[in-house]
Amino acid sequence: STPLFSHLPSVRISETIIVFALLDRINDNHNRLIVIFDEFQEITGFEKGIDKHLRAIMQEQKGINYILLGSQESMMTEIFERKKSPFYHFGMLMHLSKIPYNDFHSYITERLPKNTESVSEDIAEEILTITGCHPYYTQQLASQVWIILTYGEKQKDVVGLAVKQLTQIHDLDFERLWLNFNNTDKRVMQTLCRGMKIYEDKSLPASTIYSSIKRLMRMGYIMRIDEYEVEDPFFKQWIKLHML
Repeated sequence: STPLFSHLPSVRISETIIVFALLDRINDNHNRLIVIFDEFQEITGFEKGIDKHLRAIMQEQKGINYILLGSQESMMTEIFERKKSPFYHFGMLMHLSKIPYNDFHSYITERLPKNTESVSEDIAEEILTITGCHPYYTQQLASQVWIILTYGEKQKDVVGLAVKQLTQIHDLDFERLWLNFNNTDKRVMQTLCRGMKIYEDKSLPASTIYSSIKRLMRMGYIMRIDEYEVEDPFFKQWIKLHML
């Protein structure tokens, strides 16, 4: 249950080999390990070549089970489905559905402060409408709402205030991301933020739009469940405020 890498600013191949050697040493037939990597897609930001070393080490080990989790579906798919990736078809790939709305709604409602004029059920509904039941962004927004209700002054639109605060907190990061987009990617993101279908923008060739969608999905900015949509609701809000 102890994170192996989350406390490190960067992970080097030499450190990885040492950690995995320790895992192999403490594992035995009577005490078989289950090793869980959370946010496994972050491996792409570590030292170049570390994915190849990880795959080689894991293949040599016997009796250790690995569960590799990630919240960025497009990046996880790239790691396990791209033929040139060291982890291509490494194991069983499972796409988890969203947490059921009713379960998520009850979970948030039960944990919001009760000493407020706002109705917890309505607040939970607003939160989930904005985040689309995405676990990571729901946690962010619900946490910010809880802070406002617990320590802030009474507000009529507490969820709107929380969204505004989170958007402001990430303002510089969002600006940096936006400046790194090419013009086509910006157009695609703006189209989605307007609530339009991606191919409703007739000013760009379909092939150009498709290439942009693939690129943005691979980078984790766009996801597709029923339709294409901007994954980060706070980045979406930032774009609507600054670029529309």
